[in-house]
Amino acid sequence: MGLVRHLSIRVPWHDRAWDGHICNAPLENSSCLALKLIAENRKDILEEGIAAEAFDKLQREQLPPCLRASASFLSPHEHAFESVMAYSTRSKDHTHILPRSMRVPAWGALVIPYRWMLKESGFKIAEGLELDARPDREPTDPGA
Repeated sequence: MGLVRHLSIRVPWHDRAWDGHICNAPLENSSCLALKLIAENRKDILEEGIAAEAFDKLQREQLPPCLRASASFLSPHEHAFESVMAYSTRSKDHTHILPRSMRVPAWGALVIPYRWMLKESGFKIAEGLELDARPDREPTDPGA
């Protein structure tokens, strides 16, 4: 057996048990408001109109922002969406990061390795995995 690791994934609450569909009652799902990515990008009127629809049957502009936060966690349905890194739209140091089409396979989940992204631990992890990441290539003023 190969290397086995434990992985915890934060997923937004879903009233259909993450089955690959819009919530049955999207406006009643207030837990989405606790997640900044979802709260800032929710389209309540649109989602209410397509309640219970399968993600893989929706047009790109109909896809809810919760897909980027693992709302399809272990769904038996594959789906795809365009991911835009938030920093790329407001930081000159990140404009090179272009939108990317993401495909989530059936029974898959999206994860964000937070500990990897912290300067305190990220470079040590990268070194241990022999990844080409160096602190000297980091922007000195990422907020600019």
